[in-house]
Amino acid sequence: MEAKIEIEREYNSAKDSGIKFIENGNHEKGFLHISYAARIAQSYPILPEYIDSELEFKLEEFVKASFPALQFNGPNKRVVFYNGQIVDSGALTEQYLDYLIFRKYNVLFIVPDLNNLKLGSRILSRISSEERIELFVPSNIDFFGKISSIRQKMLEFNASIGFLHFLPSDVVGFCSFSHTNGLIKYNIVHNDHTFWLGKKCSNFFIEFRKFGISIDIQRRGISMDKIRLLPFFPINEKEEFKGFPFNREGKIVGISGGNLYKYLMDPELKYFLEIIKMLKNNDNFIFCLCGSGKSIKIEQLFIDNGLTEQFFYLGQRSDFYSLVGECDIMFESYPFKGGLTPLFAIEQNVPVLGIGLKETASGTLEDLIGINGYTQPKNFDEFYLEGSELIVNKESRVMLAEKLKQTSMNRMDFIKGLDEILKGTANLDFKVANLEIDDDVIFNNYVNSNPRVSEYLMLLKLNVFKYNLRFMNKVQIFFKILVSYNVKMKTKGFVLLQFFKF
Repeated sequence: MEAKIEIEREYNSAKDSGIKFIENGNHEKGFLHISYAARIAQSYPILPEYIDSELEFKLEEFVKASFPALQFNGPNKRVVFYNGQIVDSGALTEQYLDYLIFRKYNVLFIVPDLNNLKLGSRILSRISSEERIELFVPSNIDFFGKISSIRQKMLEFNASIGFLHFLPSDVVGFCSFSHTNGLIKYNIVHNDHTFWLGKKCSNFFIEFRKFGISIDIQRRGISMDKIRLLPFFPINEKEEFKGFPFNREGKIVGISGGNLYKYLMDPELKYFLEIIKMLKNNDNFIFCLCGSGKSIKIEQLFIDNGLTEQFFYLGQRSDFYSLVGECDIMFESYPFKGGLTPLFAIEQNVPVLGIGLKETASGTLEDLIGINGYTQPKNFDEFYLEGSELIVNKESRVMLAEKLKQTSMNRMDFIKGLDEILKGTANLDFKVANLEIDDDVIFNNYVNSNPRVSEYLMLLKLNVFKYNLRFMNKVQIFFKILVSYNVKMKTKGFVLLQFFKF
């Protein structure tokens, strides 16, 4: 596959350059290239191990050569909580923060850059109202300075426990928590399906579903005794419902939501073809789609099938949680699932329907929520049959909603589970299935959602290196992007915006 060869070549070049720069003492250039390599591996699944042990070894060696080991002996109620970025209702920051506040821990809350605070206004507000929490954001711009400042601050705070909530390419976080003694470090794995940095600097790994444990054991090479399982519960603001753009009376309303790339991973949009069959066979059925991204191809499919009175693209809705509660059926995204969206539905007694594909990194709903007695449809025929039954039969909807409600994904179960993890009494006797994922299928899904590989890699490089490239290098990349793949005017405008951010 030409695309995979190109991506692997770019990854290896960035990685090798990064290692060489670090070994030659040019740390900043080395970190930039390693960050770029990690971003590539996160964006396209080219590493079947989902980690790069050599890269982590080189970073660890740099830390050992550049900094003294950090010695910690703080009391049990003292925690350092590192977040690569904070996003309201995003990842798992709020769940763990809520726990630390509830259990009255003294917390050093670290975010490595001011820019990584922009999407977390609600989180910042909560932190500022808590006397036991200290926010620390290093003022340094360079990688080395950030790492040095964070390590010094952690040493002064002297915690006994560390929660590591990294971004997948978090070089600063990895180096800050490497070469330490006396600090028990729990890596909060919020993206089990992608590459990430963090194996060598963590003592334990908290996974939210069994699929992540399977990846850890069978691909990342992490031993079972270092893994903990803790399903998360949904955080939301429950904004007041803003209404439907149609008359709701007498209708059965289905809803699906997520970043649209999750649907566009299938260029044939086979999932929506099944939804279209349901719409055509049920005049009172309405299907709503929410999310950000390129919607034109999806919308046109419903227009071509004459379903403009039964299909509504609602875009991003700030009242999404409340919107889900007003619907009758939640349809999971396909071929890539979301972790949070089905929880919004289950919590509000709305049945959830999707397709459980073992060959992709999405897994199954029953694995995500940890229940027995229900198996998701495994193919389109089963999906269509169960969807049709839920549309016409209210009793079936109620029964499925009640069955899914058995999940342990609620706040108090989360608190109890984390208590047991920190006390060392967590149950480790859980069965994990052998992975059945198909690496080629997963890779093709990602390429399908973003087929302009060369253009994407150049944009990624421009983003990572924007403050460190010479002017003529920027110009060269800029014009390469403009001429590649006959870039459309809208994309040109985006590239131009990125260019003038320097």
